[in-house]
Amino acid sequence: MVLQQLTNQDLIDKIGVMVLGLDGQGRINLINAKGCEILGYPAEELLGMDWGRRFLLPADRQPVRDVFSFVMTGSAEHAAYHENFIQTRTNGKRMIAWHNTVLKDSDGNACGMLSTGEDITARKHAEGDLHRSEERFRRLVDHAADALFIYDLEGKFVDVNRQACLSLGYTREELLSLGVSDIDPDFPAHRVAATIEHILDTDGSTIVHGKHQHRDGHIFPVEIKIDVLDRDGVPLFVAIARDISERKTNEERYRQLFERAPLAYQSLDENGCILDVNQAWLETFGYCREEVIGRHITKFLEPNSRQILLQQFPLFKETGSISGIDFTILNKDGSTTLVEVT
Repeated sequence: MVLQQLTNQDLIDKIGVMVLGLDGQGRINLINAKGCEILGYPAEELLGMDWGRRFLLPADRQPVRDVFSFVMTGSAEHAAYHENFIQTRTNGKRMIAWHNTVLKDSDGNACGMLSTGEDITARKHAEGDLHRSEERFRRLVDHAADALFIYDLEGKFVDVNRQACLSLGYTREELLSLGVSDIDPDFPAHRVAATIEHILDTDGSTIVHGKHQHRDGHIFPVEIKIDVLDRDGVPLFVAIARDISERKTNEERYRQLFERAPLAYQSLDENGCILDVNQAWLETFGYCREEVIGRHITKFLEPNSRQILLQQFPLFKETGSISGIDFTILNKDGSTTLVEVT
């Protein structure tokens, strides 16, 4: 009963997008309430207006007129969907997404066009903002000093940055045809799968050490921080790889200096357990390495020295240094050696 009381105009006025009818000359012969709202005119002013002349941007008028004429004469297929700007009376320039239907008379000849138009200006602005944001992010990523790899659950690369390409000697297209196991001999498929499983189980990031193999065959050490990224419910893995060749060289240089030093050196952890000693330490006190590593330093001190160290150790941890204190070391053969800590 209610539907019978509604006119065609009542029905199209309830549609939430613009409904626009044009006759064969491109004049408006139908408009709904949403169309009036977007265009900024009452319906009585709009009816009979030349659509192209009033609402199309100057640069678009002639091309659109040409297409419209071709469609009306049957010389061209009409565009069922297209987007273009229009100039409104009160809302400025708006981007409209059109769905078009050619109207035909009883003889089958085109006599007009019926279109629905959705105002997508805000969406286009948002898409533009997103695109610009993505471009800025891409530029930042591509200028990063570290290599960045994004890979899927199979360990196959889905994106890489410029530094990744430079560090390995591949083009981006070439790397996207490869996976983790192809560039890291330390990570065969089973280890990649185990690392992925660990990251998913812990729902966090992890740091691993590996070796990357350049296209020319040379291998260099890397430290890799891996995080998980959710993309529409599908996990991806972001790996930031840093070439640590220089660090390894410096570590080895330090190791050689430490090992070859003529004085006894030791390295302790924060609890006072021995991490390492040099050859001079072993020779001075008569122990072998296996007897020392992992044991607390107080096990090698006579009682008075042990008490002094326990008193001084909190200060040592706080300041990072301790000097000018004499300790008596218990040698393996039962004798003692007086040393000054510097």
